[in-house]
Amino acid sequence: MPLFVRKLLDGYKDVISINENASWLGYGSLICGFLFPQASLSSIVRTCPWSPSLSSLQRATTSFDSKRFMKRLRSKILKYLKDKKIDEFCLVIDDTSIEKFSDKLPGFGKWATSSQNGYLGHKVLVSTIVNKKSGFAIPLFYKVLKKQDEREYENYTTIILNVTNLLLAEGFPKFEIVIDSGFGASNLLNELNQKGYTYVVEAKSNRKIKMSPNPKEAFKRPKQIFKIGKRCKVKYRNGKTKYINEKLIYVKGIHKRQKGIAVYNHACAQDSFAYYITNNLNLTSSDMWFLSRDRWRIEQFFRDLKQNLSWGKLPCHTEGAFDFSICIPFAIIVSLRIDAEKWNHENTLSNQIGNMLRKIREENFQTAIGYIIANPNDKKITLLKNRRQKSRLTKKPVNSTAETKLKQYNNVA
Repeated sequence: MPLFVRKLLDGYKDVISINENASWLGYGSLICGFLFPQASLSSIVRTCPWSPSLSSLQRATTSFDSKRFMKRLRSKILKYLKDKKIDEFCLVIDDTSIEKFSDKLPGFGKWATSSQNGYLGHKVLVSTIVNKKSGFAIPLFYKVLKKQDEREYENYTTIILNVTNLLLAEGFPKFEIVIDSGFGASNLLNELNQKGYTYVVEAKSNRKIKMSPNPKEAFKRPKQIFKIGKRCKVKYRNGKTKYINEKLIYVKGIHKRQKGIAVYNHACAQDSFAYYITNNLNLTSSDMWFLSRDRWRIEQFFRDLKQNLSWGKLPCHTEGAFDFSICIPFAIIVSLRIDAEKWNHENTLSNQIGNMLRKIREENFQTAIGYIIANPNDKKITLLKNRRQKSRLTKKPVNSTAETKLKQYNNVA
């Protein structure tokens, strides 16, 4: 087992179920299945010579306790934050898809999206903190969403408020919260304001706003309110320039006065490409825009999970396996971001996850080749050869004892 996998596993050994249903080597093999993406549990067994049987891996995923695991992960992040300033981070919440996992699990169904006709699978709400300076997101919480006709269904407002309560109870500070327009329900924003949170929310183009609290004044769309007014020039960290018109406004359904901005690509552009609102009237328009851009770090985080760590793709049909396929990639990314020394890599914080993992995989591939060449008769090499016999590639891998007997039988024959 690679040393960095052992070190990663060490941090969770007391919250991962190590008993008759699982094993240390089994969990190490499963972690390698995400680090070196494998299509199935069978392929993990055929790739990792230290792996126990396929049945052992299945039992390990079934008995996985996601709540204990995520609590330990958050405690590691909280320790990392101790010597950091709160204004270096913001809390970003969004949801993402896991397509075609299993129709036997809660939450499976047809989900709509804004950019396509929808997909068949699951939707997962994820809360992350984003390091504004270094530009990366690390996960704190997730919830597999359920359909409205299922038991224990909760809407976005309830889930997000529960997340904030959980984080406060565990000792996390009140980060600035940045969310997409799909989460900007008035009742949620009123609750966050009452709890003392600062939020920045993208506003839909049809959201009703006005300039004064006068009940006789009619609500209008943002385009009508922001079409006049001076625009300031703002340059983001990547060098791109935007033009922002800011106003103090009242939003329908929200009790407190808000600050709103309209962001334009050009100084004389007729149409804004985005509107944002915040309950912090002292927040500058440039800081609002920068926070809105920091929200995109969670999209990069989702891309890293799906493209590089086979997130949500462990082909099992139990809730334990589903949770396992979400939590282990989370733990890998957290470790890569805040425990760089465990991976023997420098400048981890500024590197892209994909580049880092490609380098790690190549290094281990070269090490494995060197070991096989130098130790052709090693027991692990023999076991690996037996597990990868061409005649058994379409069959369930058997345990090491059976494979040894099979080899002896073949030699006699």
